[in-house]
Amino acid sequence: MALFLFVTAVLAVIVGVVLISRSTNSEEERGGGLIAICIGLVVAALCCLVIIPAGGVGVPVVFGKVLYAPINEGLHMRSPWGPGTVDEVYLITELQER
Repeated sequence: MALFLFVTAVLAVIVGVVLISRSTNSEEERGGGLIAICIGLVVAALCCLVIIPAGGVGVPVVFGKVLYAPINEGLHMRSPWGPGTVDEVYLITELQER
């Protein structure tokens, strides 16, 4: 899903650049191009983020196999075309009363 969104974002940036380069003093075309570029850049940046919630651990998985060491909680960058998905594993700890 992230790869699809990333490709769509790149296409939006390309369309924006084409609209700006072909506009002949038309503020509407130039404005539409700038909006397409901005939306494309924001979507591309969001596709590269993985959020692991507090108390959780992210496990990078490719074709059902764990890729490397777990990812701690927090905000992490990843490549949208890179290795598979990040599955979230929650750690539940309970305090025992004495």
